[in-house]
Amino acid sequence: MKGILIVTVGLPSSGKTSWVDDFIGENQGKAIDVISSDKIREEVFNDIEDQNHNSEVFDLMKRRTKESLSQGHIAIYEATNISSKRRRALLNELNKYYDKAICLFKYKRVSACQIDNEKRDREVPSNVIDRMYRNFEIPHKNEGFDEIIVDFDEKTNLYLGNKSKGGIGFLKDELLAIETYDDYKRLLYQLGLNQCIDMPQDSKWHTLSLSKHMYFCFRAVREYHWHDINLVIASMLHDISKPNVRTEDKDQKYAHYYGHENASAYDVIDILLRYVRIDIEDILEIAWLIGNHMKLKNNIDKDKFSNIIGYDDYLRLEALDNADNSAK
Repeated sequence: MKGILIVTVGLPSSGKTSWVDDFIGENQGKAIDVISSDKIREEVFNDIEDQNHNSEVFDLMKRRTKESLSQGHIAIYEATNISSKRRRALLNELNKYYDKAICLFKYKRVSACQIDNEKRDREVPSNVIDRMYRNFEIPHKNEGFDEIIVDFDEKTNLYLGNKSKGGIGFLKDELLAIETYDDYKRLLYQLGLNQCIDMPQDSKWHTLSLSKHMYFCFRAVREYHWHDINLVIASMLHDISKPNVRTEDKDQKYAHYYGHENASAYDVIDILLRYVRIDIEDILEIAWLIGNHMKLKNNIDKDKFSNIIGYDDYLRLEALDNADNSAK
């Protein structure tokens, strides 16, 4: 007998536990087991904030999840689960125990997570949320999920409903029609990204300003991959959160942008939701491309990486990387 696995993914205070409670309320009578990292910390170590025994906590979570799935139950593996590598490893380990694996991605703007976090009885340190934001990896079916559900907070859902009824937002084709640099700067302003406009990067890797770099990267991708609209949109927005993660070197010579690809991928979801008429599936794909655009710059086994994500997506990332490198 096999069960159904649900893996929650989301920053602290994004609403994962509330979703789980609502799901249980809507599915009364079904066998549902919630395996929560927080509850296990409290149960076993008598401290919900204990971060010193994570290996023991997650080993116990996996053991209990296997037991639940083996009984044909719905097992909800509740934690932040922000690492793609760890999600993939989890699914590989549990694969023989479930018939279906579902990712529940609870999305909330990081600023909203920080605000709601301050209202909690158990407040997560602000710097921890910020660190997770810079390390957050967008979930993808190539990790082994059969389905990815994206769920938003009430305010976002209300906005999306009104936006849909009013036909608000750019069409994707309008984004691709951008020609001049002045047109691109106007677009950034309209998308609420004016902090990117003509921002000096002060980087040993780039001499161009941030907006010029993204513009020329976009033009390079569009020239040869105009038919791949999501890739083109990813190229034009791939570094939008550099202003948010910028840090200065001790000697003030260069600025650094650690985790900018993950932050940009996370933030682009909100930008596209707000300003573009586009499907959630396309938004996730664009965010995933942005979040992985630095991978080929790292010392990785490219053949192995290609096998993991699929050859077609590898070629898309390669195109984005080439354009990124050309726009110095």
